[in-house]
Amino acid sequence: SSSEPIQSVWLLSGNGRLLWRRHYPGGVLEEDMPYQAGGWIGLRGEDGLSVRLLVRFVDGKETVIRPNFPVRFERVLPLKVDWLDFVRIAEVAHLLKEKGKEIWEGFSLDGIPFLLEGEEGQWVLINHPEPPKGFVRYQGPLPKVPFKMKVYVGTGLLNGVRHEEIGGWVEKVNGVWTAALRYYPNWWVLEDCAPTGYTVDRQPDALQRLESIIHEAFHVWWFQKVKMPKVEGREKKAQAVVAEIAERECLARALEAKEENERKQWAKAFLIQREKRRRLEGANEAEVIFEQWKELGEGIATFVHWRAMQAGGANDYQPIPEMDEDQNFHGYQSGNEVTPKAVREVSLLERSHTLGLAQILLLSEWFEGWQREIMKGRSLEELLSQALREVTVAPELLAEVEASAEKEFREAL
Repeated sequence: SSSEPIQSVWLLSGNGRLLWRRHYPGGVLEEDMPYQAGGWIGLRGEDGLSVRLLVRFVDGKETVIRPNFPVRFERVLPLKVDWLDFVRIAEVAHLLKEKGKEIWEGFSLDGIPFLLEGEEGQWVLINHPEPPKGFVRYQGPLPKVPFKMKVYVGTGLLNGVRHEEIGGWVEKVNGVWTAALRYYPNWWVLEDCAPTGYTVDRQPDALQRLESIIHEAFHVWWFQKVKMPKVEGREKKAQAVVAEIAERECLARALEAKEENERKQWAKAFLIQREKRRRLEGANEAEVIFEQWKELGEGIATFVHWRAMQAGGANDYQPIPEMDEDQNFHGYQSGNEVTPKAVREVSLLERSHTLGLAQILLLSEWFEGWQREIMKGRSLEELLSQALREVTVAPELLAEVEASAEKEFREAL
């Protein structure tokens, strides 16, 4: 106990790893510290079994306290992954079984392989038809879920590449398209104690993880059904920046216009501006196909996971009971699918997702059966052009949006 105001408290493991901390900029007396309910703190073997409390006072002095905490040894699990992912995959399978027709006709997790990244380079494959050499069938304990899983475990093949900016991705594992989920290396620490250099969350948001599973699984399902063209691309040329701003502005206005005729005019203007931008870039046929394929693939996968969130939130749907184990899951919630503001301000990383979904929302309004046409390999632009073939755009409309884009560009500079 001390009468001096305390500025910060640090709980360190035996080898110096930060486990927990609290900072009080203005200082606080010990008896006035906010109460926090007790709980377990995870320690790894290399941390040792001792801990120490570093107390730093407002006057700059420090003291170290070595408390005696109870220690409980847990069994070391053979799969070094987020075990809740097995439950989440089973939940997505259940959701698609119950609500699949509302989400995307024919889409299910049957025949979809998954890859779970794990600790220390471990990979866990689920329902993979041809595991790579060195992978062995896992026969140990697994969460009991209503979805059949054949599990293999082995060492990762990416040479230590970290996927920390994304929730998941798709790649070929031993020649088979596979939906992969990134590993969160900091799941075992408290919220504010991630090691230096890790700026991402310590564990996935419950809904975002479900979205990632649906999104990446749909990519795999799509690649299994539709022949992927040979595509290539390069960075866009700077001289077309103004035309690209105008292009996105047209699409944003198509989304926010109240009258159907106005929406159609702005959507047609978007297609016209896109053609102009490509001419300014000097884009070749392969680059055009690459852009269309990216927007199609990411757009429909985003559409599917958005529809899945809606279907999961319906009153007549009940998640599997095992989802109760995910304490951060409080039911499905569907956010706004895409906004004009998002189209105008979209980042390079999210561009294909956002612009693709925006085109899909317009197609859904004007082109009945667009999903069947997509499955035949047609692009979003092609279908949108067909839906708008009778629409004409006044030259002054294009001139106005181009002047607005030019002004925005100059202001940005």
